[in-house]
Amino acid sequence: MVYNLGERISSLRKEMNLSQEALSEKVGVSRQAISKWERNEATPDIYNLVTLSEIFQVTLDDLVSDDIYSIPANGLKPIGLDIKATAEKLIMFGVAIFILSAFVFVISPLGITFNFIIFTLMIILGVVSIIKAGFLFDRYKKLNQDIEDQIKTKEIKTKKEAFKTIVSVSCTIIYLYLGFFKMLWHPGWLIFLFVPILDSLYDLFISKSQ
Repeated sequence: MVYNLGERISSLRKEMNLSQEALSEKVGVSRQAISKWERNEATPDIYNLVTLSEIFQVTLDDLVSDDIYSIPANGLKPIGLDIKATAEKLIMFGVAIFILSAFVFVISPLGITFNFIIFTLMIILGVVSIIKAGFLFDRYKKLNQDIEDQIKTKEIKTKKEAFKTIVSVSCTIIYLYLGFFKMLWHPGWLIFLFVPILDSLYDLFISKSQ
């Protein structure tokens, strides 16, 4: 929870001998916005908080006490972790949609035309989710551009291996199901095409942003 953020902004502004008008010009918002922040009638978003910390030459910890915006003394914990978590969920959702779309397209008894429509809509939904995740990761990266080089890569590698394992196992299970229960060994192997595709998407949107 943000604690006395308005009072803190007001105090730092006065220490720098800045008027609300002058501060608003530096931040890029209206004077009314500054006034609402200082009266705790509104809360600046993460972009404005970063800008304020740069103007006042203080860390985000000096402005807020929320874990989302907090940077520990060792400087290794990124900010905006809620943005990253949302993006990761969207990626996983997109992956699930991709896999499920192939599964539904092959075994659904609703007819080729109807199956194709469902398959197309699910693919579009998966692509949209991944694109949105890409924008969120880009935002997250910008927020952490000053500290991202300090984050260790071991966690990234571990997550990627786990991701690849989940995708590979999921595709294998689907393939075996299609083969044993639907006798679709030949078209069923197409499910494995998702492994390199999803691996590339992971590298593009997740690995580069962590």
